[in-house]
Amino acid sequence: MSLLRTGFSSTWLAIGFAEVLTLASPLVGCNDPASYARVGVDLSVAGLDEKKRALVKHITIRSHAEGSTDPQATYEVQLTPADLDKSLAYHFDYVPYPQKGAFVVTATLVGAGNEQLAIRSERVVVKPSKTVRAKIDFVSEVKTAGPCTPEADPVEVSDTEGGSKTFTLLWDTDHYLYVYADLTHGNGDLVSVRLDAVGNRLSQPVAINSSARISSLPSLAKVGTGYALAWQEGNFADVPVTIQLRHLDENGAPLGNIREIPTNADEARPLILPAFDKIAMTWIDHRGPTSDREHLALVAFLDPVDFAFRVGQPTPLVAPGASKVEDAFPGIALVGDTLSASWVTDDQSVHSTTVGPDLTIGPPTDVYTSEFTAQQLWMVPAGNRFFTVWEDLSGDQETGRERIRGAYTALDTSLGATDLVTEPLSGSANWPRAAYDGHSSVAVVYYQYRDFGSQIYLQRFSTDGERLEEPPVQITDVLGHAKYPNIQLTRSDANGDHFAIGWVSDHTGVQRVYFQAFACQ
Repeated sequence: MSLLRTGFSSTWLAIGFAEVLTLASPLVGCNDPASYARVGVDLSVAGLDEKKRALVKHITIRSHAEGSTDPQATYEVQLTPADLDKSLAYHFDYVPYPQKGAFVVTATLVGAGNEQLAIRSERVVVKPSKTVRAKIDFVSEVKTAGPCTPEADPVEVSDTEGGSKTFTLLWDTDHYLYVYADLTHGNGDLVSVRLDAVGNRLSQPVAINSSARISSLPSLAKVGTGYALAWQEGNFADVPVTIQLRHLDENGAPLGNIREIPTNADEARPLILPAFDKIAMTWIDHRGPTSDREHLALVAFLDPVDFAFRVGQPTPLVAPGASKVEDAFPGIALVGDTLSASWVTDDQSVHSTTVGPDLTIGPPTDVYTSEFTAQQLWMVPAGNRFFTVWEDLSGDQETGRERIRGAYTALDTSLGATDLVTEPLSGSANWPRAAYDGHSSVAVVYYQYRDFGSQIYLQRFSTDGERLEEPPVQITDVLGHAKYPNIQLTRSDANGDHFAIGWVSDHTGVQRVYFQAFACQ
């Protein structure tokens, strides 16, 4: 066990598994120790099942004054499972600085690879002459019946030894088309497979491309009786990346040749959808020298037959007054005959605008402006409005830096309800994706370090900007990390709203892609 403290001299009195910090410091002078405020921490991992406990290599406990960056206001303890008592608990008290105010106590379970396995936080209010205790219990959460329940067991879609790290899925009348990267072929060539509403396989996997580069981030659009598929070819280690497009027939088999669109970017993240008898596409590109590069969020219309640019060349989405373009993470959605795009400006602000059939870009609406980075934006139609969701770094480093935030915009892009989709102090949350339920809310999925490892969660977010589940619905419970989810609405009926959720998990030792059907009341 190591005891790390900052900011002032101190002495320790150790009694069994309890440590009490007393101060010899000008901060409290020679006051009677009975007048000191104290923070007590009671940690227990007894509620974790044995398999999860076995993965824990060390535990970090930090307590600090809420919102403070003063190192004197931070106290840290690091211990290993061997430091726990026979009841798998650990207890200590310390004298905080300052001597009053709100403090956040956070315990983090860390694995052998120095990865975060689980995090818990408690907020306490410190008062002189009082001891306030923070009780932190790590418990293996048990899924119970709730507003969203599984309709079938999870299905492993990419049943290959090489696994998969990226995918997309699209509901089409009576089946899903699932496209994923198969790491047994090339560096992850794309494969398609058809699934029914609960994940039963309707076809064998069909190879879509063959490449020495990494194929990732596929995006599907329904075109005629078949589909259009766009994806990123290459990655950060293999730049610049290109965008590739190909037609698929009604069974997901490739048709015709691949069209390649070059970029100057290290990531492109293409997204496509049908719009105005064309294919609308957004992506990221760079321009200018490496030493002074601008980042562009682009939109264009493609011919649905040969993917050639139509209605002019790609057009940047740029906020007015920008002296240098630093835009990224564009998303796009269509409601009726209104096409809207959202994007991140300067890695901090989120804007939304309309895109006309002639590629006219409307005036932008400020959806979110903050000093905190925004990223991983996603956009969906939501009835007679749009919903944009993203992660930002506005959370506390100890209680979850990344938080999910959402906003509704009207057809004229005026701002509607907006708020946090995730609960404060609930752990780092990433990679939001959303689907409209057809009547009153969007279902947002994301992965979060909340229970043990990273798990997939679902939170419905009403058109009034309210979280409908607290806590959110836990989708996965794996010994490892489930990440990169996506969600699609299958149908709504008297039995509720039926969704399919896909994700990637490494609990078998290899990252593979999964699918599960859920119904929400």
